[in-house]
Amino acid sequence: MITEEYTTYTLNNFVIYEINSNELVLMHNYGIVKIKEARLIEEIKKWDNNNIKSVHEEELMDVFQEDYSNAIAFLENNYIFITKEEVNFSIEKCVFLSNNDEILKVSQEFLFENQNMKNSIVNLNEESNSTLLSEKNSNTLYVVFMNPYSKEMANKITSLVRKSENSILLMSYTYNNNFYIDSLYSPQASNPCHFCHIGHIESQLRVDSTGNISYQQIIDSIYKDEPKFKVHTPLNKNNILNILSLLSNKISKYFTLENGRIIHNEELHECSVFDLQTNNYYTDYSLHWELCDCYEK
Repeated sequence: MITEEYTTYTLNNFVIYEINSNELVLMHNYGIVKIKEARLIEEIKKWDNNNIKSVHEEELMDVFQEDYSNAIAFLENNYIFITKEEVNFSIEKCVFLSNNDEILKVSQEFLFENQNMKNSIVNLNEESNSTLLSEKNSNTLYVVFMNPYSKEMANKITSLVRKSENSILLMSYTYNNNFYIDSLYSPQASNPCHFCHIGHIESQLRVDSTGNISYQQIIDSIYKDEPKFKVHTPLNKNNILNILSLLSNKISKYFTLENGRIIHNEELHECSVFDLQTNNYYTDYSLHWELCDCYEK
């Protein structure tokens, strides 16, 4: 027995305005369209009221009967149905890991909307998830946000990525009232790892031109007494919104194919810092740290 396969269509984000009971205006990121067909008006209002994100072909066949092909063509031609973007680097799955409860609460909605890949969220504070750090996954993008920052946890995550075939790490964290995003780390490419980034950051922070004890010197002295110390940065709602926006933009830029968007090789080595107090944003290019041996691995 042959089972017929039906298509699932992805709905674009839209806003509707009802002119009257027989006319509806629909607006989205590609433009605006006026709709007068009664069945279509009812369906669109239902999708809007119930926050529907996808529609099955069977449902459209039931509603529009012999007109369903024309209905689908109209919805596609007017960008009400959209094609989910393909993913770069042969990535099949995205795992978001964080130890920050505020970020974890809203990460699904902010980071993975309209992303065409499997995704999961790992709370690093839960002991039950510690076993996940020993599970190898191929073709996986690991996106990490740490606040508090933990070198021990960063080492576990980096080791996991090194064991996972064709996987990439996008590491982000707060440190010294800044939000840092490392360049993409691929063990197969032997590019600078997280400890190259944090090594350079710590070296810069150890120097204080005023002659006073520096932020990093204080952190170093604490590490000597407590190697598992975690560096915490208090975040307000504006900080959280900026952090999620920067992470979402980074994921879209590198892993979702957008029309006309070309990524140059040097951009893959781009790292950034966002000042959580002034909202100033800076980018640079990653370099290997002389005291890290990741280039040899």
